[in-house]
Amino acid sequence: MKPKVVHIISDLGSGGAERSLFKLAESNLANTYDFSVICLQGEGMYSQKLRRQGINVIALNLNYFNFLFKLFPLASYLYKVRPQIIQGWMYHGNIAALIGKYMLFAKPKLVWNIRHSLHSIKYEKKTTQAIIYINKAFSQAADLIIYNSSNSLAQHNKYGFAKSLTSVIENGFDETIELNIMARNELRERHKFTESTVVIGHVARFHPMKGHEVFIKAALMILEINPCVEILMIGRNIDWNNADLIKQIPKDYHHRFTFLGEVDNAAQFMNAMDIFALSSLWGEGFPNVLGEAMLLKIPCIANNIGGCDEIMGDTGILIDMPCSIDKWRAHLTDCISMSSEERSTFGKRGRDRVITSFSMDRTQSMYDQVYKQFA
Repeated sequence: MKPKVVHIISDLGSGGAERSLFKLAESNLANTYDFSVICLQGEGMYSQKLRRQGINVIALNLNYFNFLFKLFPLASYLYKVRPQIIQGWMYHGNIAALIGKYMLFAKPKLVWNIRHSLHSIKYEKKTTQAIIYINKAFSQAADLIIYNSSNSLAQHNKYGFAKSLTSVIENGFDETIELNIMARNELRERHKFTESTVVIGHVARFHPMKGHEVFIKAALMILEINPCVEILMIGRNIDWNNADLIKQIPKDYHHRFTFLGEVDNAAQFMNAMDIFALSSLWGEGFPNVLGEAMLLKIPCIANNIGGCDEIMGDTGILIDMPCSIDKWRAHLTDCISMSSEERSTFGKRGRDRVITSFSMDRTQSMYDQVYKQFA
């Protein structure tokens, strides 16, 4: 009988942690371990994808008002499955995994998975600060805490998280992701990007931590002086119905911005980009989207936050924090001034780094070692 591992995660939307969990579930590890997933909130885009992989998914539809009531289906499912390992994903999932462990008589091993950097807790919402504090207070109860970047590990240790029994497992990337010329041409034709257009791309849900305001202000300065540049933005609530987003862009520049909203496969749409920008101000752990842009050989500019420096090394442009609009404008200008051949050479170095250092096989092997240790 295969060892049972129950993963508990906040939601199954289009975030990086959700994608990493799905990659584990569709990997060869599913042949060795019996995975199931408890989603604290409702169904998300990865729910059916996981089920198609044969993974049982339970959505608790948890909120602040029904929290105590929802402990019963959580306990009931865990008692039925009787896992050898309960793995929490992100702060809320970690707390639920902790509660779940102590609901069972036969105590499973508890693994926490922290996907967040902690540059400064003051940037977080008050409720998130409280959740992080609870994680810290009970971190000694975990049998292992996995971080997805060395920077995140160091920051959480400094904040007071348990320092023993920790591990760093970076996100793994699928090297079959590569530039698709046919998809690139089709996308650029569909959105009326000419051959000479330089498309600056940005992929992130609409949230203050993602730094949209800084990026957009810098982009507007670029657009004002360069008629050959267009902006392509992807992510949850990145659409023309978002009043808080639209008010940042003068009407005269609306036609220079293309919004695609939340998409199922961001890498497919990133084929149209010539430059990739990651403007997050805090919280990033080890951003999947940055690694995927590098696999597509897109020159990358990113704020030096979380694990961005670990991913990029010297293959991209890192903006020291605190960032500024002027820094972003200057570095975007540098990339735009490159020839397409120079950008291609720059991008190839990024792809080579991801394949060499952050393969999916390496990540799966490290999780396999964890599960073998505790199962």
